[in-house]
Amino acid sequence: IQQRPGTKEIVFLDKNANIVVDGKTTFELKSFDSERRETHSLGLALEGSEDFCWVDKNKLLMASGNDLYLRKVNKGIEWEKVGTFTYPGYGTISRISISPNGKKIALALHRLQE
Repeated sequence: IQQRPGTKEIVFLDKNANIVVDGKTTFELKSFDSERRETHSLGLALEGSEDFCWVDKNKLLMASGNDLYLRKVNKGIEWEKVGTFTYPGYGTISRISISPNGKKIALALHRLQE
């Protein structure tokens, strides 16, 4: 659950309806406008992923494996791969966060067993 920057909307993954895309479960991204008390669909989350982070009012980041994806929610439903991150001893991306000024991204990676 995250607030969409520059709005009164709270965005969440609706897990009430499991959707399978390319053999992976995904969920619908929804926003709740706290002023109007209305819920709207923002489309599907990235397949097999649950953690997301807002870059700004219209750009959303999600990860799958070691790949980071961006989606412009005001322009369409496609996720665009923007980078791949690997670090010795670590596996897939598990969490994403962005600094308040939008200039730095923090990624948490699963530690591999030795």
